[in-house]
Amino acid sequence: MAYYWGTMLAIVAGVGYYLRVMKRLVAMKPKSKDIYWFGVIFLVAAVLRLWLITEIPPGMTHDEADHGLDAWGVVTGIRPLFFTVGYGREPLFDYATAVLMSFLGPTYLAGRLTAVFFSLIYLAANYTWQKRAFNSRIAWLSNAGLAVSFWGVMSSRQALRTITLPALFCLALALFWYGVGRLQNQSGEEGFVAENERWYQEWGGWVLLGVVLGGTIYTYIPGRWLWLILPLTAVYWWWRRWPSRYALLKYLTMSLLVALVVAAPLVFYLATHAEAASRVGQLSGALTAVRGGDWGPLWHNVKGSLLLLSWQGDSTWRYNWSGMPFLPWWWSLLFYPGVGLAMWRLRKGVDIKWEGGGYWQALCLLALGWAPSLATGPDLSMTQAIGLQPVLFLFPAISLSVLIERWPERMIWWRWIIIGLIGGTAGHTSYVYFGQWGVAPEVRVQYESSLVALLAAAEGGEGVTAVSTTTPGRFHSPAVALMYSSTAPDLSQWRWFDGRNSLLIPEEGQLGLTGFAPLTPILADYLPAGEVEIIEQPESDLDRPLALYLLVVGSQIQVMEQMTALAYDEWWCVPPHICLLGYEWHVADWVGGETAVLVTAWGTDKAWPTELVLFTQLLDERGEVVAQMDLLGVPSTGWGANDLMLQQHSLSLPSDLPPGRYQPIVGLYEAAGWERLQWYQNEVAVGDHIRLPAVEVTE
Repeated sequence: MAYYWGTMLAIVAGVGYYLRVMKRLVAMKPKSKDIYWFGVIFLVAAVLRLWLITEIPPGMTHDEADHGLDAWGVVTGIRPLFFTVGYGREPLFDYATAVLMSFLGPTYLAGRLTAVFFSLIYLAANYTWQKRAFNSRIAWLSNAGLAVSFWGVMSSRQALRTITLPALFCLALALFWYGVGRLQNQSGEEGFVAENERWYQEWGGWVLLGVVLGGTIYTYIPGRWLWLILPLTAVYWWWRRWPSRYALLKYLTMSLLVALVVAAPLVFYLATHAEAASRVGQLSGALTAVRGGDWGPLWHNVKGSLLLLSWQGDSTWRYNWSGMPFLPWWWSLLFYPGVGLAMWRLRKGVDIKWEGGGYWQALCLLALGWAPSLATGPDLSMTQAIGLQPVLFLFPAISLSVLIERWPERMIWWRWIIIGLIGGTAGHTSYVYFGQWGVAPEVRVQYESSLVALLAAAEGGEGVTAVSTTTPGRFHSPAVALMYSSTAPDLSQWRWFDGRNSLLIPEEGQLGLTGFAPLTPILADYLPAGEVEIIEQPESDLDRPLALYLLVVGSQIQVMEQMTALAYDEWWCVPPHICLLGYEWHVADWVGGETAVLVTAWGTDKAWPTELVLFTQLLDERGEVVAQMDLLGVPSTGWGANDLMLQQHSLSLPSDLPPGRYQPIVGLYEAAGWERLQWYQNEVAVGDHIRLPAVEVTE
């Protein structure tokens, strides 16, 4: 907590210097009130992004935890160009988070503060390019709306890489317009005059633009095409015959070449590693269908996404108040006229020909930023459509600005209207985000708040703590534990299993059972007796109850006494990783149509380097499979020493299964490659499966 407040104070203390820098970049006049308006917006945005950041969101999604896991990997010396966890991720956010983690340690707070930092850069850069492309009134109206909007606040408080895209791209736009202002000044036309240009001499600023623009590919997937907006702007000015178009072509070409050099390592990696594009492949299903002549899926996605702005938003609870559109209705009333005004000004032209590029650029950003959601549908649009967020409140700001210009004598009324718009939006965001979304049962499930509560209750206990969770794999619940555990990065005292099909009993320690991964009745019967602590959770939580069992010495013996235990010299082992210790059938009658449940007991001593799957098969006399189930509820990469693992397998016997003797076998195989592991008895290889005693099926 001390680190949190120290970081918050450091951010607030740096605002003054930051505003001074932005004042120079935006070319604000010394006596202009713009800097003060921008300062108010910036401070309000900082408060909304830092307030209760340790409590809301009420935990972490596995995506956020994986970002933290990779960032801590960077701290410890793992430096990939592209992170392959999940479906693959661009690296900028994780490397930036690693900088904070080098001071704060592996904590969830580092990722959230990194997101806040990028969001403040984003606001400043967005204000800068919009002031240069339009005017100060449009810029501060647009960014005031963005600063207090639900989507703006939500995307700034999540430890996800999405926020890095608008931050870097808006910074690139700010540098672009700075260069345009310099060229405009050189052309001798009436227009924007850049101040204090000593740092932006000749090629230097355009090189910097190229570096930042190339860096956008290291942020998020839409960065691979948003760069097109700059050459499209140049094409517009060429059509409008802007006098400085030849100079712009020269400088922009150089910037794009620099961007290509900066982006080349990742571009080459993605081109030579087809598996890295798996996420893109998953999201392009509708486009693939179009290539096959089926336009139905794409049209369905487009129809749903057209409602996102004002009618029906993203239904995913972890990124939105389910179904809430991007814009509140009071901003929507101004958005569509703003789009129309931008298009009208392109058609009619303006007095200063270069100025129209701002409207053209905003429309291009709206189209290219919205494109991913139009292709994939409205679900997850709060992340996929992040590219259009910079202009979300720009078009309403254009409408307001035109209204103020049309009736300037009503300025006092306009001021009250603007205060009502922005203040109402801030109040609405605060109420929905902090008062409703942050405590919603669906959100608490998505952010694994119950797991976080269980981790807090279990810390400090003696021995190993085994936790039941629906996501026991390394990059899910264990990653959340890494971010929330005070013992991190040493998680050797934690074990993970899926209680819906398995049970893990450490030699000594605790057993945490959760409402979202409850033990089946069969496995619950094996639960050893011991002291139980019920962890208090809100009555509305969907994952209740949470129980923490204190395991006494001899708990494993209690479990094994309930099943058919094998003698020591009968153990089947994959040394030194795992051994079969016993088994028990749970079946009323061995007849067709019944379900035979097999519970196997395993002793583990060492983790396997890759994911394994446990299979159970029932073979007929010809060796053909008549029933099978493949499942392992305790990830092999997390096996620990002296643990007892129970696995439940349910075999559905065919209704027409003829009577006779059948052979049950069990074994393990690699999840990648399907290669079975070899088993040993007394150091003698005995095959790639374990043969259990035959069973007799009757009529």
